[in-house]
Amino acid sequence: LAYKYNVTFTVSNWDSEVMLDFGGTVHNLSDSDNTYDDYDSAQTCVDALIENITDGSLRDMSYMAALYLCGWRDPLTSTEKTIAFTETTFEYARDSRWLSTYGSELDGYEMYGSQDLFM
Repeated sequence: LAYKYNVTFTVSNWDSEVMLDFGGTVHNLSDSDNTYDDYDSAQTCVDALIENITDGSLRDMSYMAALYLCGWRDPLTSTEKTIAFTETTFEYARDSRWLSTYGSELDGYEMYGSQDLFM
């Protein structure tokens, strides 16, 4: 069917970071690798913020706000939007503006098991 309808594709391992541009060409890998590094740095910074939230020295905020404080800011390029989508929106099934940093590192599941979201 791909050949019949002129759909282009690329072979990719599960753990690769291959992105396709419009038209099906493979996106510049050094650009996506550098952007992943930037996102990883922002997430490391968010982890430090979360530690301050869980110990009570900082108030809860959205994951988007935490990323903003850590340098991941609008306007985002198309590569940045793609990485933010795959790393946050796709992974947690909601956009970063609706995710709370407070619940991301708490031990509620260890304490309450499958009823942790009820609490």
